[in-house]
Order: sequence, then structure tokens, then C-alpha cells
Amino acid sequence: MKILIVGASVAGLEAAFYARKRYPSATIQLLDQSQVLGYHPTRFNRYLIGKFETLEGEDHALQEKLANQNITCLLNCRALKILPADKSLQIFYQGRVQSLTYDAMILATGSQDNQRLVQDFEEDSSLIKIRSLEESRQSLELLKQSDQVLMVGAGQIGLEASQVYHRVGKQVTLLEASEYLNFKYLDHPMSERIQRRLEQAGIRIVTGATVNRMSFHPPFCQIETSKATYQTKAVQLATNFVPNSAWLKDQVTCYPDGTVQVDDYLQTSVPQVFAIGDLIRVPFGPYREKIYLPLVHHAKNSAKIAVENLFYQQLKRPISQRIIVSYLFDQTLLCGGLTEEEMRLTGRRIFVSYQEDGEDFIQILSDFYTGQVLGVQALSRRDISRSAAYLEEILACQKTDQALALESAFYRNGESVEQERDWLDFESHYLKRLAARNEACDASQSAF
Repeated sequence: MKILIVGASVAGLEAAFYARKRYPSATIQLLDQSQVLGYHPTRFNRYLIGKFETLEGEDHALQEKLANQNITCLLNCRALKILPADKSLQIFYQGRVQSLTYDAMILATGSQDNQRLVQDFEEDSSLIKIRSLEESRQSLELLKQSDQVLMVGAGQIGLEASQVYHRVGKQVTLLEASEYLNFKYLDHPMSERIQRRLEQAGIRIVTGATVNRMSFHPPFCQIETSKATYQTKAVQLATNFVPNSAWLKDQVTCYPDGTVQVDDYLQTSVPQVFAIGDLIRVPFGPYREKIYLPLVHHAKNSAKIAVENLFYQQLKRPISQRIIVSYLFDQTLLCGGLTEEEMRLTGRRIFVSYQEDGEDFIQILSDFYTGQVLGVQALSRRDISRSAAYLEEILACQKTDQALALESAFYRNGESVEQERDWLDFESHYLKRLAARNEACDASQSAF
């Protein structure tokens, strides 16, 4: 039995190690076009604030672990073409074209920064890029030469990177095309609080600023937006990720955005070829809409599901609850489920309550009639990240505010649940929703 894994991304490594557990006697080969293993872009930010002593990842330790588990690793190896008829993959390795056969293959080539704004430029020396170790080394030198950083995009990545650059003494300007920050995951009340906290720290934020043009004039980059023109020595594009799927064109069926189409078992249009991680979309929300969510926990989860289905279709991928945990200065942001804006677009009547205690702020969104919890956004000085699994369970099991208000901690891990409830007050939300329903009912009756 031969299992071939293309891409040593987070998902690819997870698939390799899990495949060894599931199929102890299988021949497993992992290939990647990079020269090192285990480098993740988040390491750059963590290195800057002293969490790591070096930029280098876990290359040596990972290679040793792979060898100990009898997993062959081919680095500096580029995948060229899938040949389904003879179940082989054409590769370029050690200076020549070769072929590897497989019984099952997993595609895990990950994603890359969306470089649409700079794709026509040969010169981009002012651009901070951190997707690879070599890019991160160059970006580190760039930061040493600049006192200012211009961040384009105020999503999760842009927000986290902005606070890191601020912490290491850089003057940060954050540009966002939308009217508020991180609009994909947050509603305006939460976004407003985060913006206020960042501005208090000294980060300049400009919303409603669409980038129209970028030009490079070493050592500067000039950025023209709908509001103003900026010049800086260091700029980072934190707009979006796109899948590394160009090499798969015309080989497997893809969506227009380059994500690979898979079935419920993560198999592509080619039999016995699976796609995972940042290559695929995930079903999300009550309507199971397939959206692109390049998140680490999605990548790892999809890796295990694909391995389970390599030879027998037995495990369908779950609905994503879009759980996000982020650290912003001295506060933790935890959110999951739908936003108020997303729900209003569906026409479904909802109820939203806000809970505020000092610098803690929570928004709970539920169905107006049934009380099913549809989304939660929380910002707290406490480390509420441990409640991510609890929030995912609430959303996945479609629990109601009434059930959560009455739920007994006796049947769960009592201490942790009580701590979670200490800040996540569903009883208050439930009572407020009932009052709103009664008020609406009284108003309806008085109309007649």
C-alpha cells in the first residue's frame, strides 16, 4: 500500500503522521518543493516578540521524527502532473523528471499571500513577506531598516501583525477597505472596541481606504488609496490567502478562486486523490455554504478525515463553526458562528444581546423564536481561549439559550464549565430574548 502526500504544509505533516498511525505497514512518501520543513508564517511574529530564539523552524526535529516513523521525505521536489491512468505523479527531483506511484494521494500544498496588487512588479523590495523561511529572513532585515510599517488589510492577520510591529517599536498605519475592522468575523460593536484599543496604543487606523495603485521606488513603496497617498520603506499585504493550486489546473476540478472541489469525504474529481487544508473550501453555517477558511485547525482536521477515507468512505467532514481565537495586546478575542450582518442577509429574525463588564464585552446572537445560539463574539482581559471547544460544541449541537441557561454542570467537567459560564452568561441572554418576544407579542395583539 503506497500513500503519497504532496506538500509538507501543516495539513501535509498532520496527514503523514496520522497515516502512519492508521496504516502501520504502508509505504508513505511526503514531498515538498521547499528546502526545509516545519516553518510556519506565525513564527515570524512570535520570533519578533521573543517567543522563539531563532527564525528557523523545527526542520531537524521533524526530519528525524519522519525518519523514525519510516516516512520518506523528499525536499526540493516539485510536483508536475498527476497521471490517473497509471496512478502516478510526475515530479522534478534532483535535476530530472521522475515518477512516483501511489494507491492513494493527498494534495496538501497549502496557500500563499494574495499578491494581486504587486503581481506585475519585478521590484518589491519594500514588501514584507513571511510565507517561507527565506522570505522571513529578508523581511527581518527590511524591518531593521524602517521605523514605520504600513499594513494593508485589517483582518485577523493584519490586526495581529500590527500589534506585533507596534510592540517592537514600529510606527504602524493600518489600512482597511471596509468601514470597520475584521468584518468577515466581527460585527461593528466588537470591531469598534478593538479599533479603540489599537488607537489607544498608538496604531493609526484608516478605514474605507481602497488601494488603487502601488509603485516601488527603492527604498520606498508608494501606495495610492481612495483617501490618501502613503510612502513607506516597509509594507505588508494582509488582504487574503489564495490556494497553491496553479499546478493542478486542468488536472482536478477547481472553483474559479482556485480552491479544489472535493466531495464530503474530501476526494477530488480524480479517484483516490484527496485534497486538504488550505486547498479546499469548508461547509459553514446553518445553510452549509462552502467558503474558504484557511485556518490551522481546519487544516489538521481535514488531514485526519482524508486519511480515514483513503480506502473506504467512512467519515464525512463536519460543518465548520468558524472558531477564531486571537490575542490583541492584553485581551483575548474569541468568536464563532455567524455575524449579525450575515444573519440579516438570510432574512431570519434574530435576537442580539450585549454583556459588558469593565473591559470585557460579549455579543450573543440567537434565533428570535427558538433561541438557537447562532454566534458569539467575546473580548476579555481573561484568557478565554480555553472556551473555544465549548463554543464549538454549542454551535455544532445547535443548543438553545434556554438549554444552556438550565444546563447542569454536574454532567460535564464541572470546574471548567463553571469558569466558562462565569463570563458567558446565557441565562441573561435567554431572559432578555423572552422579554423581547413578549413585548413583540403584546405589540402584535394591540394592533388588532
